[in-house]
Amino acid sequence: QITGSAYGSSLTIPLVYIYLFYWQPDLLEDLINKNELFFRYRDEAFITWNRSEDELRTLLAMANA
Repeated sequence: QITGSAYGSSLTIPLVYIYLFYWQPDLLEDLINKNELFFRYRDEAFITWNRSEDELRTLLAMANA
């Protein structure tokens, strides 16, 4: 595997938690200010999105950076 990590790796979930600990507050603030919903369980997330597709792509690019 070239990028990312294998799901079965013992470090995958702790690394996700560490990453989201720093990234999630900024996302939540933005979503709450725009009356969106955000739910997360482990490394899965569900959000509502009522803005443009371009804005969503920007958000996803930031999340994957």
